[in-house]
Amino acid sequence: MLKIESREALRLKRTGFHELGMLVVDINDPRIAWPEREMLKQIGEKLYGRLQCQEVPVRKSA
Repeated sequence: MLKIESREALRLKRTGFHELGMLVVDINDPRIAWPEREMLKQIGEKLYGRLQCQEVPVRKSA
């Protein structure tokens, strides 16, 4: 499923990072390389538990 984010959603993510130090990341974002994706997955699992599905499907950019 391809999800197109609004400018408002992107602005909110950017502001959250710069002002609050919070990071909201789509683990399948095509701008993120495999090693970075794995690191994010490991951090997420450490903080919030394992994903329901072991393999995170990788979305291909259009």
